[in-house]
Amino acid sequence: MNSVTGACEINRNCQIGQYFSTEVNICKRICPTGYSYQDSVCVSECLSGFRDNGFGGCVELGVVSGCSFPYFYQQGSCVSSCNAGSYPNSASRVCEACSSNCFSCMSSAFCTSCSSGFDLKNNICITGERCANNKLKYNGVCLDSCPVGTVSSNGYCARRCDPNSYFLDNKCYATCPVGYAFRTDVACVSQCSAGYIVDGQVCKLVSQNCPSGQFYNAQSGVCAACTYPCTECQYSSNYCSVCPSGFTLTSSKCVESNSCGTGKFRNPSGSCLACPSKCIECVSATECATCAAGYIYNGADCVLKVANLKEVTITQSALSRRGTTVFVSVKLAILPNGLSSDQKNSFFVVVPSVNDKVNKVNQWISATDANTVIVAVDYATFPSSTSTLFIGINANILSSSFANVGYTATENSFLSVVVSNSIATAPSTLAVPLSALSSTADKA
Repeated sequence: MNSVTGACEINRNCQIGQYFSTEVNICKRICPTGYSYQDSVCVSECLSGFRDNGFGGCVELGVVSGCSFPYFYQQGSCVSSCNAGSYPNSASRVCEACSSNCFSCMSSAFCTSCSSGFDLKNNICITGERCANNKLKYNGVCLDSCPVGTVSSNGYCARRCDPNSYFLDNKCYATCPVGYAFRTDVACVSQCSAGYIVDGQVCKLVSQNCPSGQFYNAQSGVCAACTYPCTECQYSSNYCSVCPSGFTLTSSKCVESNSCGTGKFRNPSGSCLACPSKCIECVSATECATCAAGYIYNGADCVLKVANLKEVTITQSALSRRGTTVFVSVKLAILPNGLSSDQKNSFFVVVPSVNDKVNKVNQWISATDANTVIVAVDYATFPSSTSTLFIGINANILSSSFANVGYTATENSFLSVVVSNSIATAPSTLAVPLSALSSTADKA
C-alpha cells in the first residue's frame, strides 16, 4: 500500500504465500505456521500436484523456486543476483551451480573463468597443463610469481576473492576503498606494478611480444608459429586475428572465400556440400563460421537458443459499476486457447486497497471479444472515497499456457484501476455468467 497515492503496489521481494506488511516493512506469511496458501485459502497440506515453496505458498510440482521476476532462488532466499560459482536460470528462476571446473559462468556450459588447475578454451574449462621452468600459471600466462590477490596452488595462481570483488589486506571488496585508485582483475592497488599497463583505472598484464606470425604459448613460455591460414594469431596457434588475401576473418577463424555459395562448403576432395542446419556458413560438415537463426554460439558450437518470449501486455478497456459491484474489462495482447475452468476463473490476481473488504470476485472471458477478460469485484461496502484495485496476471497457473504461445507475464503485466463514485453505470446486458465461479480477493 503506497501511503501517498493510496494504491496497492507489487513488492518484488514477496513471494507466493506472502504479503508485504506495511507495519514492519517486510514480507510475512499469509497463513500461520503449518499451513500453506492455495487458491485464496490456508490449507494444512498442498493439493495433489503442488508443494510448499518454502515461503508458505503452494506451487506446481516442477516449479523449482516460487521466486517472482526479477529474483532467483538461492540458499532459501530470493536474490537479485547469484553468488559466485552459480548463474541465474531465467526459466526456473533458480541460481544453478556452474560446472565444477568453472570459477564463474554464464551457463552450465559457458565458463567465463576457470578454477585453479584448469585452462579456459572456447569458454570451456579443460584440465590445464603446468608451465615449464617452475613458473606459475594465471589466466593462461606463465609468471615467475603470483599476482597480488592470488595464491600459489599446485602450479597455478588461485584467486582469493569471488568474481567481481577485489582483494586488499586479507579482505574482499566490491569497490576498492579510498586511497586505492587502481585495481587489477583481482586486487585493489595504489599503483600498477612493473609488467602491467594502465587502462583507465585498471592494471592489465602486458601481453608478451612475439614476432609477426607468432603467438605467446603460455604452456611453454615461448613464442610459437600461427597455424595456416592465420597470418596473425593470439592465445593459440589457430585463434586467428588477421587473415591472408582470399580469406575472411569469422569468429576468430580464417574462412576461405566461398566459391560454392552461401550455405555450402568445399570438402577436401573439392566437392561442394551443404552446411549443417545450425550454420549459415560453415568451414566443414561439423564446424560453423556463422550460426543460423535460432542458434547461438556457446563458445564451442552453434546451439539452439531458448526462444525470447514476448511480454504479455494488458490494458483496461472498460470500467462500470452496478451497486457495490465494479466491472473491469481487461484487454490482453493474446489469450491462450485450451484454458481449463480453473484458469479462466482465476485468470487474474485481484487485490483491493488495504481498507476495502471484498465479498467475492468473478472472472470470465468476454462473449464478444475473445482477448478480453471481465473481472467483477463485489465490495462488502462500496469505497466512500477514491480507492485502487490491483489486477495482475496469475502467472502461477498461466505461465505454461502463455509460454506455449510464445509469451510470458512480466512485472508490467498488471493494472491499477481507480475506483470512485464517478464510475459509469454498468449496462443491463452485463451480468456474471453461471460458469464464472466466484473467489475471494487477495489481501493487499
